[in-house]
Amino acid sequence: MCFGYSSNLFASDNGLATCLVESMTGKERKVMAKWMFFAMAEHPEIKVYSKITTAEKDSVDSDMGRILVRLLTEDCLLQTKASIKLNGNNALYDAFGVVGKFAMQELTGDTSVSKAFSGYSKYIDKEKMKVLYTDDQGTIKNR
Repeated sequence: MCFGYSSNLFASDNGLATCLVESMTGKERKVMAKWMFFAMAEHPEIKVYSKITTAEKDSVDSDMGRILVRLLTEDCLLQTKASIKLNGNNALYDAFGVVGKFAMQELTGDTSVSKAFSGYSKYIDKEKMKVLYTDDQGTIKNR
């Protein structure tokens, strides 16, 4: 059981990603999502919209560092060592890619975030989109 999330996220996992996800609390997944958001907000085209202070960034970096060290050296030490032995440092990258997906699902599951993600839909030309569900004869197929 992995918090009701799709098991295909663990398709290439040898135990590390599973351990990491199951060892993180909901609050820690939110810290990770915040850390990811703060990092993405550094992009030059996005930064103008962000009011993240240096102190806030340092605080979330510190929290993330503590979480990462605890996960890798305490909660999931055996899985981390085994994964690095089999896959090198790519094992950490791959495992945290899975954890990042879970962190984002933690945020996107919120009603207001889901609503914000669907805001563009009011600008979609629904008639034009019907072409995606029609065959060559113009018959609408099941969606």
